[in-house]
Amino acid sequence: MINYIDNHTDSQKSYKAIFAYIIKKGKTTRREIQKQTNYSWSSVSSVVSALINKKQVIETESFNTGVGRGTSYIMPNGDKFVSIGVDINSVGYSATVIGIDGTSKFASELPFEEKAKEQVIEKIFKIIDECIEYVNENNFTLVSIGISCQGRIDSTHSYFENFFFVEDFKHLNLKKIVEDKYNIYVYVEHDTNCLLEAYQFQHAENDESVCVARVVSGIGFAICINGYSIEDFGSIDFGHMTVQPLNGELCSCGLRGCLEAYSSTVGIAKRANVKDFQEIDNNREKYRKYLDEAAFYLGVTFNNIRRIFSIQKLIITGNVINNDQKMLDKIIDTDTSISASGVCKIKYIHDLSASFGAARLSLIDKVGTGNSL
Repeated sequence: MINYIDNHTDSQKSYKAIFAYIIKKGKTTRREIQKQTNYSWSSVSSVVSALINKKQVIETESFNTGVGRGTSYIMPNGDKFVSIGVDINSVGYSATVIGIDGTSKFASELPFEEKAKEQVIEKIFKIIDECIEYVNENNFTLVSIGISCQGRIDSTHSYFENFFFVEDFKHLNLKKIVEDKYNIYVYVEHDTNCLLEAYQFQHAENDESVCVARVVSGIGFAICINGYSIEDFGSIDFGHMTVQPLNGELCSCGLRGCLEAYSSTVGIAKRANVKDFQEIDNNREKYRKYLDEAAFYLGVTFNNIRRIFSIQKLIITGNVINNDQKMLDKIIDTDTSISASGVCKIKYIHDLSASFGAARLSLIDKVGTGNSL
């Protein structure tokens, strides 16, 4: 890994660190900022005052803690500044406009029908245009765009190695393409890392260790340990972990026995000999054998992940599970039958939004790298 020299002044460093913490936390106090960033009280007070004057954060009325002077909360100003998040996957496109305080303001969806790179880019522009129209109509200030996507992604350089559902969507700098179009800061990230950010902001308990899995036409995982996400984990393909080493099914990656060959929509439909997973979803009991098999291999995979990383909670989203309690029970039973140590908690969250997480991460990345709103 290359280490870059940070040429920002001390005041610039403190500004970006404190503002990034406020964005990440959503609601905090000066004392908490000081404790978590290790900057002096005077530095924290100075930066917070500057942010208030710029209307980038707001301060609530003070409340009394019972000791000394009252304390007030500091929050990002979601009534003025917003970010756009876009999620691209084999099911469709979804977009969200959120305030920098994390409040959702607008959402849009479009079906995924494209077969060529130019068509995908055109559809991305279309859904972003819908969001920008909303932003302009409501006199918000747009500060960033985040893009979430399946496939192989180098998020450091916003570079797509490939997007499995469009053959020529390869070796593509989507960040540059969208920034050139809109002249707005853009951040591109793997979809499961965006889902993890959405979960951490909307649902997580403090400092918990969790694995987030998206089970659709592909299967991705992201991991958070003690409240800290393991960055760039989308590049590690747990979806292509070998779960059946003996005469395994052929996977789209060219190898045999991968989790995706058994537990993705594509893999399940292929094994059930149906054209589309929707047929299975419409009649789950008829195809219970294949869904149970998919759940079994998900349980095997989760058991490996939780034992390696000491994780006791799995959050699942995606249309393979679709709140199917029998599948969730099968995953738990499989996991505990292999290793009963610890307490395994599995929860399905239908509306966990990768576009929400993408918008959040774009804002955090922009502020965290020293860019002003």
